[in-house]
Amino acid sequence: MLCFPRLETGQPPACFHSCVGRIRYLGVLLYDGDRIQEIASCDESELVTKQRELILNPFAPEVIAQAEKDGVNTSVIEAAQKSPV
Repeated sequence: MLCFPRLETGQPPACFHSCVGRIRYLGVLLYDGDRIQEIASCDESELVTKQRELILNPFAPEVIAQAEKDGVNTSVIEAAQKSPV
């Protein structure tokens, strides 16, 4: 559950600090939810590449415009822009 007491106080989970590979990050991603079924149904050999295609650039004007149109709060867009992920 991501060390809820730590998150509640604004700290990252302990495993994020102790991960020697630095593979654990926590942050906001904007993604194209309309394509999830398509990506989940793709051939396994294409899965990683296709999953990466779901992630949207939070600085792209068209992504920001669509997110706002979809009711995404400005603070979420800003968080995605500052996200380490």
